[in-house]
Amino acid sequence: MKKFYHIDTCALLEQDDTIEILKNGEENHIYISIEVLNEIDGLLKSKKRNIAMMALDNIIKNKEHISFTGDVNKLFKTDDVILDNVKTHSEKHDTNGILITNDKMLQLKSYIRGVESQPFLVTNPFKSESEQYTGFIDVWGGDDDNDYVNNCFFFKNGKLHTYTDNKVKRLSHDNETWGIHPKSAYQNATMELLLNNDINLVTIQSPAGLGKSTLAIAAGLKLVFEQKLYDKMYIVKYPSMIGEDMGFLPGDLDTKMELHWRPFLKILMELNKKRTIKKGFLINKDTVWPLLNPMKIEFLPVNYLRGDNISNAVVIISEAQNITRHDMRTILTRMGSKVKCIVEGDVSQIDNPKCSESNNALNWLVKCMKDNRRYGHILIKGENVRGNICKMILDSDF
Repeated sequence: MKKFYHIDTCALLEQDDTIEILKNGEENHIYISIEVLNEIDGLLKSKKRNIAMMALDNIIKNKEHISFTGDVNKLFKTDDVILDNVKTHSEKHDTNGILITNDKMLQLKSYIRGVESQPFLVTNPFKSESEQYTGFIDVWGGDDDNDYVNNCFFFKNGKLHTYTDNKVKRLSHDNETWGIHPKSAYQNATMELLLNNDINLVTIQSPAGLGKSTLAIAAGLKLVFEQKLYDKMYIVKYPSMIGEDMGFLPGDLDTKMELHWRPFLKILMELNKKRTIKKGFLINKDTVWPLLNPMKIEFLPVNYLRGDNISNAVVIISEAQNITRHDMRTILTRMGSKVKCIVEGDVSQIDNPKCSESNNALNWLVKCMKDNRRYGHILIKGENVRGNICKMILDSDF
């Protein structure tokens, strides 16, 4: 017997095939209220963006089998003005106007309003500033024919070179750092920037599993504990989380933040196996995780940096793709004398609804600081170091 289902927002957010399950092939008919679309549209701008996009994709995939209920001419607000303009202009000039948009919700609304729409397809997919400028340039002629950038890298005659202050230098060595040896020219170039005392600010962009956090922390250990160029290392992170907010956690600040710091503690413990971090840990047999010596290594939430002043230290700012331009400016203006600042992140892993692939602190730094004598940027490429599952996911369309 044919059934007529009206689906609400919660049901659509439950899983990515809600409509297929209820439709059951061609047996049942599906109705979705325009107000449900407005609710999903609002969620696209919230922390629930990922599941809202999942629901939107499910609706678009099945749109020809859905009846949309409600007043389709009045509930779209700003988008409705765009659609009205397209329809009015098309009718006035007797043309079949096509709306070009990559906004999936607007594409769906166009379909409902009877306006033809198409996505804007480009040959090259979107790349953020931190992906466009990789830190490497192409060398195609003599030394005077190239668009050099301060602290950039390039291959010439099969050898890795770097350029700074109108000088080209060949890198004839691999940068070993706290027991870590570079697995590629990109990691070697990264270490070169991290260990160069003339460079105060370094940004690192890479997909998951290419070792950016490990390289940054290993370099920090070398600068603080081996070369003794700085007194202390700070690790700063925006406290973002995956999935639903778990609410307030019990305990003091250290207890609340332990889950956020755990990945860095694991990196420190692995590096400690390669080479003992003397004076880096405090001995306490009653704790599961080792206690850091706060005089040498300290974890610091972004939220507690305002009004602070950091000097004589290596500062590693992690997950920069989740930090806004304004907040990063606040953080970096807290840096006092004798500071080496390492900013790392991955623009494909954004959890902060205030940030996007283009509008985040990592990209703004590359855009504003590129070619500065005391700044360097690198996009790490190469083989994934985490394992086969991570590589499978990154190589797929999952």
